[in-house]
Amino acid sequence: MIKLPKSLKAHGRWAQELQRHLDEVIFSGPTYQLHFSDPEIQDGAWAFIQLNEQGKLKDYFCSCDSGDAHNGCYHVAAAYLAIYGGSHLPLHIRFEKSLWNRICTIYSHKVGFSPHAMTHPAPDLFTAYSHSGKLLFEAHANSSSGREFLEQLFLERSPETEESSLKFSNLPEIELKLWRQGRPSIHMLYLLSCWNDLARWMLMQQIREEPYTIQFNSPEEGIPNHLHLKFPDISLSFYLSETNLVEIIPSLNDVNSPLKLLNVQDTQIDRISFDPQQCVLNIHHNRQSVSQSPCKMDHCIPLLDPTGDNVPRWFYLPGKGFIHHAGEGLLDRHKLEPSEIAPFLDKHTDLIREKLEGISLQEKPIDPSFHLHFDDGENLHIETFLFERGDLTSADNHFLGSWAYIHGDGFFRLHPPPFDKPNVTIARDRVDRFVTEERSWLVNQPGFVPHIVPIESELTYQLSPEGMLEILSDTHLPTESSLRQIHFNSWIYIEPHGFFSRVCRYRDLVVRPGLRIPKQQVSTFLRMHCDELEHISDFFSSTSPISSCQFSLDIDREERLVLKAHYPLKEEYEDRSLIWFDEWVYAPGEGFSRLPIDPELERFTMGKRVFETSDIDLFLEKEWELLGKTLTLDTPRLIPTAEGEWVARQIVSSGDRDEGGVEMLVDYVTPQGVLSARQLWRALSGDRRYYPSRIGLIDLQAPAFRWLRQLPLGRLDSSDEHLSLTHLEAVRLIATLDIDVDKTLENGKVAESILGLISRSEFPLPPLTGFKSELRPYQEMGVRWLWHLYHHNLSGLLCDDMGLGKTHQAMALICGVYNTLLKHQGEAPPPLFLVVCPTSVIYHWNEKCRKIFPDLSIEVYHGSQRSLTCIKRCDLLITSYGIVRSDIQQLKEIPFTVVLLDEIQVAKNHLSGLYRALKKLTADMVVGLTGTPIENHLR
Repeated sequence: MIKLPKSLKAHGRWAQELQRHLDEVIFSGPTYQLHFSDPEIQDGAWAFIQLNEQGKLKDYFCSCDSGDAHNGCYHVAAAYLAIYGGSHLPLHIRFEKSLWNRICTIYSHKVGFSPHAMTHPAPDLFTAYSHSGKLLFEAHANSSSGREFLEQLFLERSPETEESSLKFSNLPEIELKLWRQGRPSIHMLYLLSCWNDLARWMLMQQIREEPYTIQFNSPEEGIPNHLHLKFPDISLSFYLSETNLVEIIPSLNDVNSPLKLLNVQDTQIDRISFDPQQCVLNIHHNRQSVSQSPCKMDHCIPLLDPTGDNVPRWFYLPGKGFIHHAGEGLLDRHKLEPSEIAPFLDKHTDLIREKLEGISLQEKPIDPSFHLHFDDGENLHIETFLFERGDLTSADNHFLGSWAYIHGDGFFRLHPPPFDKPNVTIARDRVDRFVTEERSWLVNQPGFVPHIVPIESELTYQLSPEGMLEILSDTHLPTESSLRQIHFNSWIYIEPHGFFSRVCRYRDLVVRPGLRIPKQQVSTFLRMHCDELEHISDFFSSTSPISSCQFSLDIDREERLVLKAHYPLKEEYEDRSLIWFDEWVYAPGEGFSRLPIDPELERFTMGKRVFETSDIDLFLEKEWELLGKTLTLDTPRLIPTAEGEWVARQIVSSGDRDEGGVEMLVDYVTPQGVLSARQLWRALSGDRRYYPSRIGLIDLQAPAFRWLRQLPLGRLDSSDEHLSLTHLEAVRLIATLDIDVDKTLENGKVAESILGLISRSEFPLPPLTGFKSELRPYQEMGVRWLWHLYHHNLSGLLCDDMGLGKTHQAMALICGVYNTLLKHQGEAPPPLFLVVCPTSVIYHWNEKCRKIFPDLSIEVYHGSQRSLTCIKRCDLLITSYGIVRSDIQQLKEIPFTVVLLDEIQVAKNHLSGLYRALKKLTADMVVGLTGTPIENHLR
């Protein structure tokens, strides 16, 4: 199973649990959107993930807002696991190689990219024929949801654009340029075709582990020429030419196929054994090897090579599968010599692990160890070993370059060592050159480390009263006569310290005698050359005179943040004269020491830092937590406030039904104090997250301020701080606030009516003269609610299970509006109602409406002979979603009184063409009817 990245590991258990709640996967290359129906979140959550070219996590975020940029959330972790699905390859790579994508790519070229090539001979059937009349493709719906999917795929498919489709992500610029010029490439045509969507749908069924069957049909036991795919909702049939068959063969092992891709190794190789004494790998072949005579195998049929080569590369074994013959190679050998074993292990690791007898393979590379010593002749000996000295040179153990064999333990993959043999001897006359060339490798070998500073001299230093640093030298030779020394041309080996340069190389070093550094440059010099300065005796002190590093934060008169660093001294240093060099301090007689600062806080330590107002959000989001307990706040304005609540001090309704609204006086109340809505709205208009108010620090991205952020300009009265809201905005706001209504105010009853919508008060029924159906009590409640919405110029959703009478309630609303407007016919144009529904229920609506409310004049706007002239003679127009999408330019010009959208969940995708078309309809009121939970976030 694929391992979670380090940033997501904490969510592993929950991520596994969430896999069965995966609803939808949308991807374009390495960019993914995955939706989970999380039981803990009402509308589920969308996880967004982007991978880099190596398949590693590049970027991610989630709509749940519960994670952060460092640790993610369990939705992102679940999405990462779903993308890999137990494979080492991400989903978009597996999709490219999948049977679903291969067969749909073939048919996009064979039939065409447009769904217009399909015929629709029956409600549940779609077909495609060749130019000669041969049946090539068949799609049959096995259920109503299958029929709906095929209709959306082939009949009601919306064009995809850069704004509406994720498929445009990660495309090369040349692809986008050709698309914008109207000259899309073949790849682009397929990507935006119904065939690509069908392939993705089949992949989703496989991911969800929905049951499916695959069947191949062959003429008289010959080569298969038909592929049948059966899913619970649809069945598909594809005609396969021999060339097409060869193209899909490599993908069969990734699906539940009765015919498999039989690896050539499975047919050629019976077992593999290793002879540790001879250090050879023996490959034992089957007696009837495909590589020996693939064309003479009993019952084996050669297939045409699509490349045009006359030599067949694929063979069909009836009832079993397909065998690939790739020609001669290492797999056809019977014995591999030592120099051939490592390349063979690298290339065929999986095969060898399966076929190798009694020996294990350790695939994760390990670092070998080394033992170095000089002999009496001053030659350098280097021994390579894995676990203990001599383990690569003892009997039956072998060093093979990038692999090693340890008898009894198996093969181990190695990080390639610098030598091609386990034991290497560097002759004395070559040691000098070897040390110079291999210094980077010798640095990691204790006792043999090359030292840059020559052994013949030592560096010292002095610091002037003005802070000038001067580097000096002491040229005595500090060696012990008891230590072994070996002198080479350029190096001296001193046991056990390593190699030291024989010649003074100060002119090649930055830190050299005579160097003088002014005080203002000392800090930078120490930071850049710390490694070289460590060789100077007593240059750095082991004890710091500073006890800690503290910070204080304040706000200046220009509303900027001011951060100051403070360094309290240890008690024993309080009376001593110290010299400061930015992040360094010098104690006479002891040396330099770096201030005890977390490396991540070092950028804040240079005196005072001022953050402009435009940088405050970034500082508080990124640096506040980092400073942690070292930070002291010098103003209460930066102390985060406790969560508050909105309180409406006053509410009054004004105006009539069409133009009026609600005026409110609202305050935000916290334990630290009170702020008016106008003060907070002014802060929100500054496009900042954090607001250091007079009562404390407020996070303006908190959910409590979301409604205020979305408030249009001009809704706040500049003179008396009242909010001017529409009825809908008032309902949304009042539903979340603690409302105190002054009933003595003018128009107080209208305000209480709006509050009644929230408290579910009893609403009046509309005039139902001519309504020929009896409403049940719960239906009557729904009609009262719809009528109340109409009177407050609001729209709504009527959601109830199928069969509970949503149609009756909607028609009762139309009856009430019709009867009401009929009384004022001389004052306004006659009412006109529109019902939009799926094609399959158009005539059900027509029949119901005529039966329930026979006084209405009803027309059905559908079919190839449809004409909008019918609206001159009707009160109610019934049409389908597909017609609305295609005829929206004409329909948007017609002012409707009420629009009913049946099964409104079909338009839940706000990026779809259907959604955009419905938004263009003009109506006083829009009512959506659905019995299916709608997954969208409210917009």
